Amino acid sequence: MNYEIIDSNSFDIIGVEMRVSNVPENAANDMSTLWGKFMVRDIINILPNKVSTEVYCVYMDYANDGSFTAVIGCRVNSIEQIPKGCVAKHIPEFKSKCYKTSGKLPDCLIELWKEVRMDNTIERAYFIDYEKFGERAGDIDFYIENAEPEIHVSIK
Repeated sequence: MNYEIIDSNSFDIIGVEMRVSNVPENAANDMSTLWGKFMVRDIINILPNKVSTEVYCVYMDYANDGSFTAVIGCRVNSIEQIPKGCVAKHIPEFKSKCYKTSGKLPDCLIELWKEVRMDNTIERAYFIDYEKFGERAGDIDFYIENAEPEIHVSIK
C-alpha cells in the first residue's frame, strides 16, 4: 500500500453536489448519477478561476446514519463566480492519510478504497475525505485507462 500522512492545505472547490445514502446499492447509484451530472454539464470546462484541471470528489458533512455530501469539481482561486447549478465549498486544513494507486478506472479506485477500509493503522475522523484525479483527468478517454488517483482520508 502506497501512502503518506500529510497536513492537507485548505482550498476552495466549485462543482456539483449530492447528498448520498450509506446504503451500498444507493450510494453507488447516487455517485454514478453525480459523476454523470459532472460529465454531461462539462463542469471541468465551464468553471471560472480554475486552479488546474485536477478533478476532486470531496466527501463531507457525514451524518450518524452514514449519509454524506459529495461534491465533484475543481479547485478554484475565487468563489465569486459560481455557475448556475453548481456549489462552492471551502475545504479547511486537516490531517489526512493519502493513498495512491494507478491503473484503469474505476477498478483501481475501487481496490484502493478496499485498502482504505481495511487499514487498521489509522482512526478515521469522518470530517472530510476526497479523491483527487490528476491534471490529465480532463482527457477522460486517456485518463480512464491510465488513472493515477489519490484518496485522502481525514484522520484523528
